[in-house]
Amino acid sequence: MAWLPSSGLISVIYLAIIALICRWLFKLWINILQLPPGPWGIPIVGYLPWLSNKAYLDFIEIGKKYGGLFSIKLGNETVVVLNDWPTIKACLVDKSKTFSGRPFNIMVNTFGNRKDITFADGPVWQKQRNLTIKCMKNAGVGKSAIQIYILEMVDQIMDFLKQSDGKAVFLNTIIANSVFAFTWKLISSIELAENADEMKKITKHFRIILNALRSDNPVTYFPILRFCPPNGFGYWKYQKSLKKYHWFLRRVLDKYKEQSSPKYGVVDYYIEEIKQNDSKNPPYNADYLIGVMADLMVATGDTSIASTLWGFLYLVLYPEVQQKVQSELDKVIGRERLPTIEDMPRLPYLNAVTMEIYRMSSIVTLSIPHSTLEKVQVNDCVIPKRTTCIINLYAVHHDPKLWDEPELFKPERFLNEDNEVQSFPYLIPFSVGARQCIGQSLGDVELRLIFSCILHRFTLSLPENMPKPSLESTAEVSIKPLPYSVYVKCRKS
Repeated sequence: MAWLPSSGLISVIYLAIIALICRWLFKLWINILQLPPGPWGIPIVGYLPWLSNKAYLDFIEIGKKYGGLFSIKLGNETVVVLNDWPTIKACLVDKSKTFSGRPFNIMVNTFGNRKDITFADGPVWQKQRNLTIKCMKNAGVGKSAIQIYILEMVDQIMDFLKQSDGKAVFLNTIIANSVFAFTWKLISSIELAENADEMKKITKHFRIILNALRSDNPVTYFPILRFCPPNGFGYWKYQKSLKKYHWFLRRVLDKYKEQSSPKYGVVDYYIEEIKQNDSKNPPYNADYLIGVMADLMVATGDTSIASTLWGFLYLVLYPEVQQKVQSELDKVIGRERLPTIEDMPRLPYLNAVTMEIYRMSSIVTLSIPHSTLEKVQVNDCVIPKRTTCIINLYAVHHDPKLWDEPELFKPERFLNEDNEVQSFPYLIPFSVGARQCIGQSLGDVELRLIFSCILHRFTLSLPENMPKPSLESTAEVSIKPLPYSVYVKCRKS
């Protein structure tokens, strides 16, 4: 007869299981008590039903009750929100390494299979980030040589505006196409010879991907939504566009095999690094290079498009600001030539305007979510290891405790009594700490040259007999204004 455990042994096993469950529940309860306070919503979905497509505004309202650091249940995940500057500084600056992780979730894991810079973390990520920055510098970023490529882009925009003199036009397409072309030239020496229809499709896929990757996408925190018909809350459309986009980038890499003489964009330098290292040693292989290419289109392309569109919108809504910029340009530069990078230190008002555009637009409203690499104490709260942290940059840039009349466009806030530019540590459009955007220096120069050159040659205003443009925005990683038109007038030489 087979041996059967005695009733006493079965009782011991049951007690052991119950003890383990009780221990787990006790630890869970202790973690909950130590977490920052916040709303929990309802079972299964958490607080998701109460969040709009402008979660950054919802978080500001929640912060009025719970403060600058609170937790919130989003689907099956408990997330911590950093909702003001003191909290963001305490976490991303003072404990930069601890908060330098990225969360694991179904959306970001599929973007680059964690072989990119934006959504990966750990030692390989740090090596890949440093390698990419090195390749960007070799390609001209941070050097005066980059000005040549930026001015080519500006010329393309100005040619369009010259042809539109005395007309009302939409800027969205010309800005997007010009910035996209410049960004691609920086990334790769392979020219995009595809037909216009195919490039429109690739750009469309790019937009779908950016929309899906926003921090407040409900599928991120409640993955089961991806099975809901007809499109899984956009998940399957995202997957289709992602495959098309990666296919496009791999086809570009294939063209390098046909290239007889090397030219030098970021990809060219990265390929040289791969050749000099073991391809089995990450990040020195094509998969990681694909991740870098995808990242740079966002970090240096999409963000510049968004900032430029917001900038021109504010300049037509505040014509007195535009006139002050033009007066400064005429006084410092004159009418005979265009501004250059070397002129920027002598244009304090232009620089102040650019900083105010960054503040007002806050294009990456919730930044890219961070994750804690270890258990950490912030203020009187304990945040467990691998907790997703959402950074509300918009709340910082519109905090009345930091900014006088934050709802108004006031470039003068960045000028002191001597008309010198003054910056503030809480102006953080490119985030802050270990995950600060690698495209910051490039985007800064790009934006200043675009605004200075365009306003030197043209005056943009609101078209007559047309509705005033809205300040409503799209829902993407980098929010953009809704399409608007401007009236173009060439300035006299």
